[in-house]
Amino acid sequence: MLFLIDHVYTRSDPYLRPFKDTWLPISLSDSAFFNEILSHVSAHVFTLRSRLQTRDDCAQSIALHSRAINSIRTRLLDPVLGISDGVIGTVLAFASFSHRTNDWAEYDMHMGALYRIIEAREGVSCLSPNPVLRHLLSIVDLAGTCPLEKPRPLFPLPRSDTEITSWPWPAPPTPYPDQRIWKHAFPASSPLLPIFHDLTTFVMILKSDLMREVSKSEIALSIDRSTIHSLVDRLEDLSIPVLAITEDNLLEECCGLAALLLIRNISYYFSVSGSSPLDTENYKLITNVQKLHIILVTNIYYKKWLLFKPLLN
Repeated sequence: MLFLIDHVYTRSDPYLRPFKDTWLPISLSDSAFFNEILSHVSAHVFTLRSRLQTRDDCAQSIALHSRAINSIRTRLLDPVLGISDGVIGTVLAFASFSHRTNDWAEYDMHMGALYRIIEAREGVSCLSPNPVLRHLLSIVDLAGTCPLEKPRPLFPLPRSDTEITSWPWPAPPTPYPDQRIWKHAFPASSPLLPIFHDLTTFVMILKSDLMREVSKSEIALSIDRSTIHSLVDRLEDLSIPVLAITEDNLLEECCGLAALLLIRNISYYFSVSGSSPLDTENYKLITNVQKLHIILVTNIYYKKWLLFKPLLN
């Protein structure tokens, strides 16, 4: 267990960022929660060493996971201990990592249990003193609402004035193509699948750096310019003229434009050294916004609600 903790805090692996920034610190107050998070770190280390994609072969991960389950089962019988923040966090971790591996039956089971536990505490306001856990709850909830095409999330969104010192992370993106969450947004053959996976990793690392509260100029120097240029070039190569947009390619074009807007806003905001001149980037930004407006508003494609679930995701 000491090795796993050390591994999280000393390795630069981007897949460990959510554990380092959010899951491990918030789990320290509850043994079951702590064991469950270390279980997933152990599975990740096992995968790196053995190149196997299943944690079912990792004895240490199974042992830690079993400890967490046994603790939760025992406490759920108690009317007070069974509705604690530690129990909520542990069950949320169960749901988050079921979501990561696309095990939707387990995800629904855990989220249903969370709903009943939180109802027993008279609603999500009970988590107000624990804003990180409150935000994690909505992040995991929303992340499952889109691909499962549910009409609404289980829990209301946090109030905008909720103070939080660092933004929490959901589960890290998986390195395996057959487990990527983006496969629920795009067809299996879509060239956007690997691009959005790389974009997710890039944004996750950037947000993790922002948590360190360093200056904007320092972060600008640390941003990988080649990654930004590569993402923009790959997305622009797939761009489709407005007149060629049909219902079949609508989703991918809108998502591609949204991704370009995000990347260009990041570049513009941080004044990334070595990128295109700011006036050129600003022109491209406006052009992409206008194109998206024409597609969705002028051509009335905004009425296709299913488009917006992957776009929101």
